[in-house]
Parts: sequence; C-alpha cells; structure tokens
Amino acid sequence: MKKLLSTIMLGVILFTSVMFVTDVKVNALSKCLDKVSGTYYELDSKGNAIVTWYYYNYQQTKYWKIPSKIKGHTVTKIKFPKLAYQLPEKVKIPKTVKSVNKYFTKSVFNVQDFDRYTGTLVVNKNSYAHKYAINNEIKYYLIEEKRYYSRLFDDVNIYDTKGKKLKNYDLPNYTHTGVEVKPKFTLKRKDTGKVLKKNVDYTVKYNNNILTGEGVAIVKGKGNYFRSASFLFFKIIPAKPYAFDFGNFSERLLITAYTDASYVEYEVIYSTDKDFTNYKKVICKPDIYLYNLNKNKTYYFKVRAIVNCCGFMRETNQKLHPDYSINYTLKGRWSDVVSYSFKK
Repeated sequence: MKKLLSTIMLGVILFTSVMFVTDVKVNALSKCLDKVSGTYYELDSKGNAIVTWYYYNYQQTKYWKIPSKIKGHTVTKIKFPKLAYQLPEKVKIPKTVKSVNKYFTKSVFNVQDFDRYTGTLVVNKNSYAHKYAINNEIKYYLIEEKRYYSRLFDDVNIYDTKGKKLKNYDLPNYTHTGVEVKPKFTLKRKDTGKVLKKNVDYTVKYNNNILTGEGVAIVKGKGNYFRSASFLFFKIIPAKPYAFDFGNFSERLLITAYTDASYVEYEVIYSTDKDFTNYKKVICKPDIYLYNLNKNKTYYFKVRAIVNCCGFMRETNQKLHPDYSINYTLKGRWSDVVSYSFKK
C-alpha cells in the first residue's frame, strides 16, 4: 500500500511538473520574434498567434508576408500599435486571420492621417482581410484575380477640358445661366496614363449645379475602384449685368442693373476717367445709389453682383471632407463700361 501511494504521489508530481513546464513554454513564446518571417507575435490563451508588429531590419523589405502559422501556432489576429503608417508598402494577410485592430483602418477625415495604413494589403478572395480592406477603403491586391482595388482619387490625376491638371480638386468657374452645369473632366491613372472610362470605371452625379454658389461633382468608383464617393468642386458665378437705367435725383444718382437673376448686393466702381486710373468703389444693398457726384462731368461705371455662399471645406493637405462647410463671398463678372452725363 505504501509503495502504491508513493507511486501515485510521484505521478502527480511529474504530471504537475509537465503542466508547469508547458505553461512556462507558452508564456516564454509570448511577445517574441520569428526571424524567418520578420514577425513579432504573442500567444493568446488558446495558443494561437497574435501578430503585434514586424522586424524593422528584416531585409529592409517593402513587402511583408505574414505567415498563416508561426512555429506551429496559427495566426488568427493582428494587433498593431498606433503606428500603422510605418508598415511596409505591401502586407500579405493570411486567410487564418479573423480579427484586425482599429489602428489598421481608414481615418475619419482623410487618408493621410497617421492612424491609417496607406499601403496595399495582399489578400485572398472572400477572406476576412478582403472584406476588411473593402469596408475600410484600404488598397488591396486580390491574389486569385491578380488585380489591385483602391480608392479612385488615390490612383488618378484629374484634368479639365483644356488638359490642365487640377489642383485642390477645383474645376473651372462657370457663369450662371439658369440651367444645369455639368462640368466635364478626364481621369488618368498616375502609373500608366490610361484614361478611365465614365460609367465603366466611375460614375458622376452633380449637386448644387443650377443656382449661383459652389457645386459639386460626386464621383464614385466602379470595377477596380471602391464605391465610396470622391468630390470635385466648381463655382457658378453671377452673370455680368447686361443693361442699366439711371435715375437722377437732386442729391444722388440711382443705377438699376439688369442681370440674369435677382441679387441683393452689388459692387460698383466709378470714375471720371475712361481707363479708371482713379476710381471709387461702393457696395450697395440692393439699390445702387451714388452721392456727391460732380454734375458738370461724365462718369464711367462698372457693376458686378455679389453673392454670399456656403461652400465645402478643403482639408489642409488637399484631401476633402464635404460634410463641413464655410461661408464666403462670390463675385460675378464685371459689366461692360457704361457712362452717364448729367443733364445741364
């Protein structure tokens, strides 16, 4: 009996020792480096690998291939620190990954935010990483199709009808006519110069494109481009006044300007010189009255309408956020020069 008890106690001790050693081994593997793939990782409670970062000096690679297994441990999660912008240009994510932390995602305002990865994810079709890339608008390469998918304006240059490359996503100004304005433009890939086809690679809708103010062309990608909207902006400015009436009162001159629409504010410059070498400027709301004129001289005038508008805010790095707006003044085209001589 004593020998049996001794044997049982010895077995318990050995079993406990093995369990302890195994537990130590799991903990020892946590937060370590796999030099084969250049991957830092740790283990969860189930023994699955959590990728935490990559080895900076690992062949100075621009393409980091995260393995599906590290030393026999299945990679199921990616948990990067808040430094995702420092990752290589391309990162391959295996099918086994089922979770990615929030720093590996798009930013709230623009794609250059430091919290968002701006490179390319290499993924398998219908994998978690594939869906993640789509939902977070991260450029990705689909292994099965051998094709890249990305945000439309990340990969193209934009040109107006004269072939001029746009800056700040602003299209040329248009004059108000009372009908819809639908600016035309061309999108060309930055890498190949290929012209994208409307309704094949992208679609366009317009908003605020009739009245004076700032309009927007809403461009959405198709095919190889995400369906999220990008924006091009244009201004519709008041047309120049085309006719005038003058009313001569004892102490003032009333000018009535005829325009394509009713405006509440006008800017007037006037001078006794035809070339406006010396002139005065007034802002009138809405009637144009001029005082203290010399009734022995002829005056020359130019008039334009002014509109206070609400426009879309540009970000400082030239990315756009159309949900925010700013107020600004939009000035129309000057009228032709008109003259008025006081009757003696």
